[in-house]
Amino acid sequence: MTTYQQTTRIGKFAEFVGATHRQTIPLEANEVHSLRRNGQHIRVIAGIGWLTFDGQDYILQPGEQALLGEGQMSAVLGSANYDPVIFEVIRS
Repeated sequence: MTTYQQTTRIGKFAEFVGATHRQTIPLEANEVHSLRRNGQHIRVIAGIGWLTFDGQDYILQPGEQALLGEGQMSAVLGSANYDPVIFEVIRS
């Protein structure tokens, strides 16, 4: 059974399947999102994503993903080209 939990009025949702937790984070062109690093995977569903942590910037195309190892500094997500982007956060 899959349960959806509405988290904001603009369509962000969390999906809980077994022991895996998936959260979708849609961002407008001028938005950024700070994310605590807990060993989760970040995947771009649509758009071109920008991800920064530990002083490094990463550009992710749709379907590409990165592993956020545990760390004290948060990661920051946003759009790489001033268009909307949708990220998926996958925690096990």
